[in-house]
Amino acid sequence: MKKEPKDMSPQEIRVAMLLAKVTQAELARRLCVSPSMINRVIDGLTVSDRVRRGIASAINMDVKTIWPSTYIYSEPRKQGRPFCGPKEVRDAA
Repeated sequence: MKKEPKDMSPQEIRVAMLLAKVTQAELARRLCVSPSMINRVIDGLTVSDRVRRGIASAINMDVKTIWPSTYIYSEPRKQGRPFCGPKEVRDAA
């Protein structure tokens, strides 16, 4: 029987962010989303590939390590809306 990989808990993600010295507000500004969006993605209430990849990048972890149930067997199913931040932020993303 194949054991399903377990995603990191919201608490583990928050601890990793603390260790990386990254706040949710700072990450929200970097990704041009609301701080509550970061919180909802961490808590698993909302799914956003762009925000998940931003969180993974900020804490220097692979997105497949944080959310293996989504990323190990397949990629996200649909493309979200285009990124609409300032040009210099868009180019950096």
